[in-house]
Amino acid sequence: RSPVRDEQGIGYGIQVTVVCRSPVSKRDMRAFVDATVKSVPDLAAIMVARGRHDRGTLLWGFPTLAYEMGGQILAVPPGAFFQVNLGAADRLVARVREWLAPTKTSQIIDAYSGVGVFALNLAPFAGAVVAIESDDSAVAGAYDNVAALGHTNVAIHHEPVEAALPRLAKRSDFQSGATGCEGSDRKSTRLNSS
Repeated sequence: RSPVRDEQGIGYGIQVTVVCRSPVSKRDMRAFVDATVKSVPDLAAIMVARGRHDRGTLLWGFPTLAYEMGGQILAVPPGAFFQVNLGAADRLVARVREWLAPTKTSQIIDAYSGVGVFALNLAPFAGAVVAIESDDSAVAGAYDNVAALGHTNVAIHHEPVEAALPRLAKRSDFQSGATGCEGSDRKSTRLNSS
């Protein structure tokens, strides 16, 4: 059976990640994969990790999964954190949007932004959004999501929050109403006053 996917090869459905602390034979792992593929509806991927801090290896399916959050489809690469309780997370996104009530003059910082759940759901309503994340996998997903959704007012800072916030607090362009973002590559995205 093939995993559920779209035309870009992004899986929609369930990802199973098995964490093995001791070696498992290839034959046993193959048997597990075959049985899981046959028995789990909407399966999109099976991964194996060798411990708690291992990002995992794809055994079957697609390495990037997609989830709908706040009406937007977000791609989530392996190893990137994403809420498992989608219903609760979706309600939280709606509540944050309601509480902040962003306008085209609003400037928002999403610290520990992951793949951009809050940043990307607030971007259509805000003037400028800065997403700060240090995890490589999550940042890769955030860049892909910004590009796929076409948000031009989101800047991604690939660094620890503790390093980014003091610098952002001193920037006059962020404090004075930046409304656009530009960047030539994934390492140098900056706010641009307009």
